[in-house]
Amino acid sequence: MSVLLFGGGLDSGALVEWAMRQSSKKLPYLFYVDYGAHATGGEVKAMNYFATKYDLKCRVVPLSNVFGNSPLIDKGIA
Repeated sequence: MSVLLFGGGLDSGALVEWAMRQSSKKLPYLFYVDYGAHATGGEVKAMNYFATKYDLKCRVVPLSNVFGNSPLIDKGIA
C-alpha cells in the first residue's frame, strides 16, 4: 500500500490517476491534512471523488488548531 498526500488540486488528481495505473495490487491510501483553509470543503470533496471512483480508503486529519494566523485560514488577513 502507498500513501498519497492529497491536497485537492489538479496535481493530486493526476497523482491518483498515475498511481492507479502503476499497480492494481497496491492501492493507494489517500491522506488529507485539514489545516483550516477556506478551500477545505472542495479539497475534501475532490479526495472523496477519487476514493469513490477507485474504491480507495481515505482519511482527513484535522490540524486546524495547530497553525497560527495565515491568509489561508483567517479571512481577516489579506
